[in-house]
Amino acid sequence: MRPIRIALALGVGGIGWWWLLAPAEPVAATARPRHMAPARPLQPALATLLPRSRLIASHAEGHVHDLFAVHSESSPSPALPPAAESETPSLPAAPALPFIYLGKKFEGGQWEVFLVNGDKTLVAREGSLVDDLYRVEAIAPPELRLTYLPLGTRQALSIGEAP
Repeated sequence: MRPIRIALALGVGGIGWWWLLAPAEPVAATARPRHMAPARPLQPALATLLPRSRLIASHAEGHVHDLFAVHSESSPSPALPPAAESETPSLPAAPALPFIYLGKKFEGGQWEVFLVNGDKTLVAREGSLVDDLYRVEAIAPPELRLTYLPLGTRQALSIGEAP
C-alpha cells in the first residue's frame, strides 16, 4: 500500500472509533465544576405591568415603585395575545401639540394666549382657529383647551395660573 492510502485509512478509522466512543452529551455540559449547581433549563422571564390604579394608590401612601422593575404575578399573562385582539387595528391619535407657550393677557373680559409654532407667533382666543388644525375651546388658566379638528380629539396645553 502506498503511504497516502495508509494515512487515509488510519484517519477514517480514527474518526470512526472517536464517533463510537464519544460521549452523548456535549463536553461543556459534563465538565462543570462541582461547586456549581446543576444546570436548569432556560425559561424566558415574563414581565407584567402594574395597573395604574395600583401605582397611584401606593404613591399616595408614600411608596415609590421602580417603574422599570420586572414584576411577576402568580398567573402570568400569555406571551402571545389571542387572535381576536391582534386583529383589532389601533385608533389614530392626535399628534403632540406643536405649540410653545409664550404668555397670556386678560383684556376686555377675554383671555388671549400667545403661542409659537416654528417661526410663527400665534394669538389664541376662545373659538378661534389656530394653524387651521386646532380650535380653541376654552381658555381657563392654568390650561388652554384645544380640539384637533381632523380627529375631533381634545387636548390641553398648560399656560400657568392667572396672575
